[in-house]
Order: sequence, then C-alpha cells, then structure tokens
Amino acid sequence: LKLQFLYLIGLHPCTSACLVAMVTSPPWGAVAVGAAGVGAAAAAACCWPRAQDDDTEDAACDAAFAATVPSGVVPVAAAELKEGEASPPQPDVGASPVAGLLGAELLSGGVAAPTHRYLCGKRYLLLYFSASWCPPCRQFTPLLARFHSDHAEAKGFEVVFVSAEEPDQGAFEAYAAKMPWPAVPYAAHGVRRALAKKYCGDGIPDLCILDVASGEVVARGAVPKVAQDQAAQGFPWPPPTWAECIPETFLKRDGGRASAAGVAGKTVAVYRSAHWCPPCREFTPKLAKFYEAYRAVDPNFEIVFASADRDQAAMASYFRQEHGDWLCIDYDAPQRTRMADLIDLPGIPSLTVFSPDGAVINKNAVSRVAAGVDSVQADGWAPPLLGDLAEGGEAAGCELESTLSVIVRCEGCDDDEQATIHATLAQLAKEAMAAGDGSPDVIFFTSKRPNPAAERIGELTTANGSPRCVAPGNDPLLIALNVPDNGAFFESAATEITLDSVRQFVADITQGEQTRLQLQ
Repeated sequence: LKLQFLYLIGLHPCTSACLVAMVTSPPWGAVAVGAAGVGAAAAAACCWPRAQDDDTEDAACDAAFAATVPSGVVPVAAAELKEGEASPPQPDVGASPVAGLLGAELLSGGVAAPTHRYLCGKRYLLLYFSASWCPPCRQFTPLLARFHSDHAEAKGFEVVFVSAEEPDQGAFEAYAAKMPWPAVPYAAHGVRRALAKKYCGDGIPDLCILDVASGEVVARGAVPKVAQDQAAQGFPWPPPTWAECIPETFLKRDGGRASAAGVAGKTVAVYRSAHWCPPCREFTPKLAKFYEAYRAVDPNFEIVFASADRDQAAMASYFRQEHGDWLCIDYDAPQRTRMADLIDLPGIPSLTVFSPDGAVINKNAVSRVAAGVDSVQADGWAPPLLGDLAEGGEAAGCELESTLSVIVRCEGCDDDEQATIHATLAQLAKEAMAAGDGSPDVIFFTSKRPNPAAERIGELTTANGSPRCVAPGNDPLLIALNVPDNGAFFESAATEITLDSVRQFVADITQGEQTRLQLQ
C-alpha cells in the first residue's frame, strides 16, 4: 500500500513498478526456484504447528527468566490463575530489550506462552512482516520455513510473525497456523504497529534481524538474503562498512580510471540509478546540471554511480552518454552490490549522501537536488524537518507514506501568509522531532505552488473529502494522510493555520476524535 501510494502521487514510480512486478510474478528468481526445489517438504514445513517445548526446556528458560525478575515479583501464567483471581503485576519480560518490544506473550499453534521462552538461548530475533493477502508473502513463507528448519537451531535464531492482516483476525489465525514459529497476538494492535513503524521497510514481505542481547538492528530487508543464501553462509548478513564499499579504483566517464584517494576526505553522494527506469532518465540530467554548479562552490563533493542496470553493457552506455563527470563503480565489482546493501533503499533513483567518515547524512537526497544549489549550500544535505511537496515526499528523514503526515496546501495564499504557515509548521516539525527522539510520529509538509504530488493527492482525497481537497482556493487547506492505516486521511475545517489549530488537529486524529476518511 505504501509503494502503491508513492506511485499514485508520482514520487517513486520505479519503486512501485517493482511492486507491480512483485504482485504479478515471483519477486526474486531464487525464491521461485527455491520454492519449486523444496516441493512437498517445504509445503509440509510451512504447515507444521510449532512443537511445544518439553517440560525440561521450559523449566530451564523459566529459571533463567526468574533470575532477571525483581525480588518479590513472581510471574504467573494466565492458565495458573484460579477462576476470578486477578493477575498480579507483571515484571518486564526479561533482560533482553527485544523481549519488551514483543509484549508479554506470543502465540504458537493458538496457544499463548511467555515471550521469554521463545527467546531463551537465542542470539537473533527475525521479525517477519507478512500477510496472507500478499502473493509475494505466500511465496516467501515456505522458503523461510525451510530456512528456519535448516538453520534456526545452529544459528541461534527465532522468527516472530508480525501480521499485517487488518482487520481480519480469522485470516491471521489461519496464516499463523501454517508457520513453525510464534506470532505477536492479533489483539496486540499497538505492539504490531509499533514494530512495523520501527522495523518494517516500505513493503511486505519484510524481515528485520535484531540482536537479542543488545536490541540493535543487525540487518534490515533480509528477505532477498534468505532467498540468495539458503545455506546461511553469510547469516545474519550485517550490512557492509563504508570502507568495504569503496573499490581501489573507479571508472571515469571518459573511460579512464580514478584512485579511491579521489573520494577521501570528501562528502560523497552515491547515485543508484538505471537506464531502464524512466524517472532515473528524467532525473539524471538534472543531477548532472546540479553537480556542475555545486562542484563550483564545493569542490570537496563527489558523486559515485552504483548502477542498478541489468548488465554491464547497459550500465556502460548509460554512464557514458547521459551522466555527469562523476565516478562509477565497475559493474562486476563486489563493491557495487555491497553499496546497494549499505544504502538499503527499495526504489530508484536514489541519492544517498555520506560524510567523509562514511556516516549517512541523508538517506535519499533527491529532493535536496530539486531544492537547488543555493538551498543545499545554505542548509546543507541533511533532510529538511519540514517537507515541500514540490520537492519530494520526505520530511524529517521520513517518507510521506511511512507515518502520519500533516499537509497544508496554500498554493492560493499570498507570500506573507505562506511565510507564516511555513514558520508555524517548521516549529511543529521541530517539536515532533524532539518528542520522537529523532524519529517523529508525525511529519509536516507545505505545498506552496502547484505540483503533481499535490494535485494527485487532491484526486485521491476528493471522493470522500470536501471539494476543497482538489481545489483549495485562496484559503489554506489542512489535511493529514496516514497511509499505514490502510490509506486513511483526515480533513480539517480550519482555514487559519496556527500552532494551536494544527496541534488540536493532530491531537484529535491520534485520540480518534477526528473523522477518518478513506483515500480512493
């Protein structure tokens, strides 16, 4: 749904073209081949109920858990309570920080058991985001079941299913019953949504690997890794370091070579693009023009092309004929695929900006290029706290489709009112970033001039919203999109944009007091 929405508003067409391919055909060749090769064994594995731990193992896990429980607090399973007896206060579910993310209990075979039992003795937790209505998910689940059967014990991991079935508990129960691992209970809506917000990428199926002891993310987007590495030789597939992504030499546009020393000490933007992608072909000449102008004011900046083309010939032709005078990683160099793993973005074109020491400054700076040289020179490469729909769908490091997004369309307002609206939303964006400790729960956008994204959003909201959704007129229009909530949107009657009016609008949404409308 997130990717479909991006496609509809024209922000990442190639991302959504990939989604269409995923829905209509096996998304990874290895998945299709692997599933066929596994045959009946995989199908059977997918349908196996999880075996109940024997009493000895349960006792050992409970003893280990008891050592982490504060003195005087005794955990009691629901089944052990007498009828009418209230459950005593429950402690944290264990020393592992990831156990707290999952809630007190997980389900397996329809039976609830304490979360710590599933994580006892495990090194890694694999969060599996999936749903039965998703064809690629149904294709991938048997492959993951085979991988789990072959390697879970030796590699010390457990998979936990985080369902995207909304609002169908029956579908969740039927799908979870086919999996040989536990699931976050369907009723734990808050837990599932929090996990999806923090750990799920832009679509499903998705697999995020966490270190059980530290709670740190080891690898995101690991579904293709399972398909490509069924022997688990590289498990848990940690992303490469910046140094591991830099080859000894780069290809130059004129056919010459450049040493890796040419990027040392510089801000580097890695450009992921392909000739087969129409938005890439549209963006590349704009990037080339930007590069020439920006290098004139900041010579300590370089672009490196990490191709997403389908073969060497296509990359060579595209690079030679259409790109700027930047550097390119050879198509067959392992650093090209490592760079793709490090960047970990689902769509192209993308432009990831790294500091001289290899730290990510901006995951995707395409919108900063659209803002222009003067804007980047004045404000730097970091993603803006307040987004502008005319420049892209990113604000505060988050994408429009990923969280609650408040938008003020003010194309018909005069310059002074637009400036006031901008200052108001910038303040609210700053507050949201601080409240979310760097990961805001709500992001903010303006739309000050006509642009395709705003127009398309108007078309998607006008069926269930007011006529102003498609034609705001001279007054500002305050709306909010919540794509993760099955394509919800909200429209405010307020035409005066103040700190108080927007804060109240957001509060009403989060408290369920604002009418929920459906994108069409």
